[in-house]
Amino acid sequence: MVAQKERLSLLAHLFREVLREVSYHANPANQPQLEIAPASGMLQRLAFTAIGLVMLGAGGIGLVTPVMPTWPFVLVALFSFARSSARVRHWMVRNPVIRTVYSLVHHRQEMPFRVARRAILWLAGTTSPSSEW
Repeated sequence: MVAQKERLSLLAHLFREVLREVSYHANPANQPQLEIAPASGMLQRLAFTAIGLVMLGAGGIGLVTPVMPTWPFVLVALFSFARSSARVRHWMVRNPVIRTVYSLVHHRQEMPFRVARRAILWLAGTTSPSSEW
């Protein structure tokens, strides 16, 4: 019973930390200036468009397969499209959701080993009993 209360306390602490960080980065005053350099030539623009299409396709595959992630591919596709098109670049710079995600990724610090170890132990402790069923 004590171990379960400790797990719930750790989970509540992790959620508070995540909410605090997201609310900090959602504030426009805390977001860095999002600058995306345009591609200089027609060949570069075509290359960035092709990279964006390939990454978007990989993200689509990641939607239906549990092994591949989706978000990294979609973000690379979005930034590739922004390098190839002034309209997409203008939309990205002014979109509050994209600015918040960029701010979270840009200011991300490494997780202390102590916290990572506790999170891994907590996940292992909670998923092992459920896999026995």
